[in-house]
Amino acid sequence: MSYHPILQASSAYKRFIIAGDHTETFTSGTKLKVEDSGDNDGPYTVFTSSYFASLLKTYIVVNESIDHNSTDEGKLRVRRPRGGFVSWLGGFTTG
Repeated sequence: MSYHPILQASSAYKRFIIAGDHTETFTSGTKLKVEDSGDNDGPYTVFTSSYFASLLKTYIVVNESIDHNSTDEGKLRVRRPRGGFVSWLGGFTTG
């Protein structure tokens, strides 16, 4: 499971900032989890994300409130549903 260190959290903008371009991972509706940040730990849902190439950072705006402004505190990751994968058997028949 991939963790991304949080460079900054903003309660005013409901935003987390991480290094690199991760806009394909953090799309609208994606569930993420913040850990090891103290007041901001917990689940969040991505509203939108944008990559700023000049800064080499991804800005992730979430639907939920962020309790505490911080810098270099905590990490986030995409929350995967329990149960693994979905299997599809197309055209399988018996008998």
